[in-house]
Parts: sequence; C-alpha cells; structure tokens
Amino acid sequence: MYSMPADETLLVREPANGALRPATRDEVLRAARASLARRLRRGASLESPRAAHDYLRMRMGALEHEVFGVLYLDLCGAVTYVRRRAG
Repeated sequence: MYSMPADETLLVREPANGALRPATRDEVLRAARASLARRLRRGASLESPRAAHDYLRMRMGALEHEVFGVLYLDLCGAVTYVRRRAG
C-alpha cells in the first residue's frame, strides 16, 4: 500500500470560505479516480499491459464482488465497448 510522506499532504479548498484543509482519504481516492477517468476515456488506446490494468482498475476497482468482463478493442487497441457480468 502506498504511504504518502509526512511532508506531502493533498489539500482541498473549502467552497464556503476558501480555506485549505488536508484531504480525507475518500477525497484523495475520488480525485485519483477522476484523474484516471480523464486519461482513460472510452476510445483510449491500451498500448501496454499497464494501461489495460489501469483502465480495468478505474472501471471495476471499487466493486466489492467479482465480475467477468470483456473489453472490445479496435485494431489500434482503442476500447470500443466494455461488457461485464456479475460473477
């Protein structure tokens, strides 16, 4: 598990007063998922096993159950369709 060094803290700005405060664990995870989603939108090219891992983690990583899934790719490795079934 990744541990952030003590001198590095993710800060968020309070909408009400603009004050900065340390982010909660859920806010950090939400920001990370949003960042991955922007990088791996539908049509993103999965050019490496790591890219496929990141894509699947973003799509299904928060599920609390197993799933069977199929990624449909075009000839360039871009995701054209994702189908999943609960296992």
